[in-house]
Order: sequence, then C-alpha cells, then structure tokens
Amino acid sequence: MPSTRTSGPRPGHPVTALLALLALLVAGLAAPAVADEEPEDETPQGRMVLVLDASGSMQEPHGDGRSRFRAAVGALREVVSALPGELEAGLRVYGSRIDDGPGSCQDSELVVPVGPVDKPALREALGGARPLGNTPIAHSLREAAKDLGDEGSRTIVLVSDGEESCGGDPCQVARDLTERGLDLHVDVVGFQVDAAARNQLTCVAQAGRGTFYDAPDADALVSQLSRLSSRAARAYTPRGVPIEGGDDVQDAPTLEPQAYLDTIGDGGDTETYLVDPAPGSTVHVSATDRPTLLDLSDSEQLELLVTTRDGDVCDQQRGTGMGAFDRLAPITAAVTVPGEDLEQCGPGPYAVVVNRFEGDEVMPLEVTYVEEPEARATEALPPAVESGSYASRGRFGRQVGDAFGAPSFTGAPVLEPGTYTDSVLVSETLYYGVELDWGQQLTCEVEFRRSPAVNRALDNRNPTAKVSVHGPLHDEFFDSSQIEHNSELFNASRPVRVWSSAPPVRYQNRSGDPEVWSASLPGTYYCAAFLNASSEYASAGEVPIRVGLTVSGTAGEGAPDYVEEETPTPSPSEATGGDAEGDDDADDAAAAPDEGGIPLWGWMLAALLVLVLVLGLLTRRAARR
Repeated sequence: MPSTRTSGPRPGHPVTALLALLALLVAGLAAPAVADEEPEDETPQGRMVLVLDASGSMQEPHGDGRSRFRAAVGALREVVSALPGELEAGLRVYGSRIDDGPGSCQDSELVVPVGPVDKPALREALGGARPLGNTPIAHSLREAAKDLGDEGSRTIVLVSDGEESCGGDPCQVARDLTERGLDLHVDVVGFQVDAAARNQLTCVAQAGRGTFYDAPDADALVSQLSRLSSRAARAYTPRGVPIEGGDDVQDAPTLEPQAYLDTIGDGGDTETYLVDPAPGSTVHVSATDRPTLLDLSDSEQLELLVTTRDGDVCDQQRGTGMGAFDRLAPITAAVTVPGEDLEQCGPGPYAVVVNRFEGDEVMPLEVTYVEEPEARATEALPPAVESGSYASRGRFGRQVGDAFGAPSFTGAPVLEPGTYTDSVLVSETLYYGVELDWGQQLTCEVEFRRSPAVNRALDNRNPTAKVSVHGPLHDEFFDSSQIEHNSELFNASRPVRVWSSAPPVRYQNRSGDPEVWSASLPGTYYCAAFLNASSEYASAGEVPIRVGLTVSGTAGEGAPDYVEEETPTPSPSEATGGDAEGDDDADDAAAAPDEGGIPLWGWMLAALLVLVLVLGLLTRRAARR
C-alpha cells in the first residue's frame, strides 16, 4: 500500500514544537488561575444521628400488646428500610446496658457510626437493644453532636418517652450545641409522652432550632421519623435564633431584626423582649405559639403588646386559639407600630410583651421582628387591595418533586413556585414558604388524594380539608369571598382540591381593610394544608397531597422609596488609602502599573507575539524547501 503524506510540519520539526508551546501559552491566557481555588466540597447533603431512648420506662405497654420499646423498634425498622441513599446516618442508644447505679448516667452508646446508610447494621443494632436503665438525655445530646463532627448540615433526632433522669439540663445543652454552628439542629419526637416529658422535650427542640413532634402511636412515629430523615438528607437548615425572653424589662434581651425561637409556659406565661428601632422606622413584630397536643388548641390565647419601658402601651393585638377547627395549628398575634406612633409613645427602647392565657403547658414560641425604614411619598404608591377582590385561583404547574412541610413557620421549607408532593397526618398542619417581592401574589392549591387506610380509620367521618395563606408575620389572611373554595369535606375515598390566595404585596395595604394588612411587606409567605379531626381520629394515618404554589405579578412593582441613613462621604484619602494632599499623584499612581513591574499576563502576551512572528518565518522557510 502506498504511503500517505499529510501536509504540515512533521513530529520533531521546530515548527511543531513552537505550535505546542503556542498552544500552552494560549491555554494559559484563556484559563483562569486555579492554584488558589478551594477544592470542591464533597460533603454529603446531610448527616443525621438517631438517638433512641432504651430506658426502663420504654418497657411500659404501647397499647397493642407490645411494649413501647418493641413498638418503637418495629417503627424504626420501617423507617430504616426507606432511608434516603444520599443520607449519612448513625444510631445512638441510651439506657440499654446498665440498670442503675454507677455508670448508668453515662450509658449512651453509638451502636452504628455515622456514615453512608448501612441498613443491615442499623437493623441488627435495633434488634440487639433492650430497655433497661436511666434517661441521660443531656449526656446523649453532647455525645451525638460529637458523632456528627463539626462540618456540614447535621441533624440530631431524639426519640424519647420521658424526661431527663440524671440531673442534666438537656434544654441548655441543646442551646449550647446550636451556638457551635448554624448547621446543627435537634428535632425531637415524643413517643407516648406525658405532660412533664412533653414540656421538657418541647424546650429541647426549640432550643436546638428544631421541631417537637408528638407521636401517640407507632404509626405516627413512622410518619414523623420518615419525614425528618428525608428532610435531613436535603441538608435542611431551620430559621430562627434560640433566645430566652425575660420576666420583665429588667432582664429582657434586645432583639435584632430576624426570627427567634423561645418557649412560653416554662418560666411563666409572659415573655419580654426589647427593641430599639432607628428614628422614623416602623416596627413589625409577631409572636406565634404552637400547640403540641390536639386538645391544647381549644383554650389557648395569646396577646402581644409593644410598650414603653414603663409599661405604657403603644399598640396591641390579641390572637386567640381556633380550637373549633380541631387542628394542631399555630396561634399568632402580630403588631405594626408606625414611626410616628412610636415617636408619640416616647423614646425607645420599647418592650415587646407576650402574654399567654389559659394554657398550662410549655409551648414553642416563635418571635419575628422586622424594622422597616421610613418611606418617602407613599401617597403615590399603588392603593390598598380591596377586600374580596383579590382571589386568584392557581393551577398545578410543573412537577418539581417532593417537599417536606413542617408544622411550624420557622421549620417550613422555602420553595420555588411549582407543584410538590407530600403527605399530611389527620389533624396535622403543614407549612410551605415562598418568597414574595413588592407587587407579587401567592396562590396555594392543595389536592388531598385518596387513602383507603385513612378512609377505613375514619369510619365514614368526614374531616375538613383546608388550605390557608399566611403573611411574613405569620398571621392568616381571611377573605370571606374565598370560603367556598378554601375548604371541603374529605372522606379519603376521592381526591379533594381546595385553594386560597393572598393579596398582592402593596405598601398601602397597611392602611386598607384589616384582612389585607398582613400583605404590606415583602418576605416569606406561607401556604398551610391541614385536615381537622377530633382527637379520636388524630391517628387515622397519612393522606398523600399535592401542593401547588403559584406566584403572579411583577416583582418590585410599587416598591417604596425608603429614607436611607445618612453616612459621611469618604474623603479622597479615605477612598484611596493615600494622603488628602497630592491627589494628582494618587491618581497617577492608580493609573500606573503595579510596583512589581509588568504583570505576568503582559509577559505572556509579548511571548505570544514573538512566537507568532517566528512561526511565520519558519513556515515560509519550510515552504521554500
């Protein structure tokens, strides 16, 4: 076969070498410097350690012929089978080795280290545990934090039927742990707990930036743990900073504009905080408590006041429980005090006082503080939305994926518009957040789908399926024109769709009808889905749902012009770092090359030009041969 000859320089030819060098130089010029870049983060999406109570009290009967511990182990086996593959998980058990006496309050063992999900190891460890000893919750929380390491999104899930029995303060330990990093939080599932245990475990969850879930039986335990493990796999980070309110203004902490997590009922039925807004600012503040037991919502009442330090009331509003709906729904009181009203009230700081009536249980308390600067020419902004005129039905849009709603506002996932799937327990309320700007409007549509198991459990009882929309201060929008489509009877034998919408976000809504006041600030708005039922049917099971979140309107439309705080204009020397005198010299220096001479890219560009010239000469010589 005759040989073939390609045009161009041969390997080893000087032109070839120059072309290779030229390619390297061009690549060096085009590619960004990577020597100082951080390596890619290979941390998994989330890490979770399950802390299981194996104390002696778990030998008590569950109600179905098994002990609480056997029922819990059976539930956990179901959860383990469905653990997300992307989750790193481990198991710690306390109270299972020493009955009492020396060492029993340190009886907390990591039986499966935190790592890629090892389902056989988890099942084997669960099968080998026995309920025996004390309840060292505080010690176990400290050890669980060590199990998770110091980086990444970390979740401790505590499952317990009782309170601390070793003299520790698990609530304070949880608070200390969260101060170590915002990516660590503690969720708690109370398994058939009494009032005293619920109170302490509620405090642990709130201090740990997590959520307390009540599990009256094994089915509810499966549901709650499945939700928590799926959420942990997505590196979920809750909002809110743990805080302890004061009994009065003398020991009250000062709030900065953000969300806070506290409890009410553990040290009294009043929590006090201080705010010190800038002159002319409008103060928005809300307090939300959440019943952790269905019957608690019947008599719960909450009052919020903004006062002077001497107790003179600047404004107030009272929120009351909605026990008639038989649902575990938060109760919110929200107050807005304009700058001119604060000025008439007197100089700050001001006290934010939360009073709770009737209840005798410890409740999770969420406090939100927003400080809004003074706005100019607000009369030119779009008018307030009229009552009954803003209903806007959404549509189930593109399917985004699963969502894991939370029974609290600060725990709610913040989602993009779209359609999500989830499941809700009968009597449970789940929240989903969406960010809105000025001029935008949120519409929520929820489809409650068929559930034969729930239908049998309800025994022809028809709970109400309902959707509600809440503003950034957590208060609910009430629109009489939407009552006919935001709730419907549900018997779990056929799908039911309900929907509701919030008013468009406008500054002037605060001067309109009361039902649109809450839509006068941008921020996180919430969609809530729930099925109401009496306590007799609260354990009927899970109902699959679809949640459609629709956002309409033009972002930023009608935004107010806020008065900015005056700041001194920096002098030329402050702006450039040089002397005030010799400004011309400073300008010349700024335009001149660095003191080190021509930068590297300049040398590389010069070398490239030289190589191009040499390459041209060599190519011409080669062509003449």
